[in-house]
Amino acid sequence: MPEIHLCTKLKNSSRITDKFAEGELAEKKVEVEAALVDLKKALEGNDTAAIKTETEKVAAISQTLGAAMYAATAAEAPKADDGVEDAEIVEEA
Repeated sequence: MPEIHLCTKLKNSSRITDKFAEGELAEKKVEVEAALVDLKKALEGNDTAAIKTETEKVAAISQTLGAAMYAATAAEAPKADDGVEDAEIVEEA
């Protein structure tokens, strides 16, 4: 069962890194790809500690990539000015 989880993590991380190729995201992509190579090498052996370490490394780097992707998307999103303002409801007695 853990092998399925690791294979899914490898496939998903590889798919995500294919979409980003510029700026900070490109740097994160290189980090993720390097971590994936290390994880694949660890999976070829039987050292569970190394596999766990490399899996955690991929997860941590993937999270930083996700944060960078979120920040890049948020920066590109247009700000909507729909004329709506936040307000409080005040009940008068």
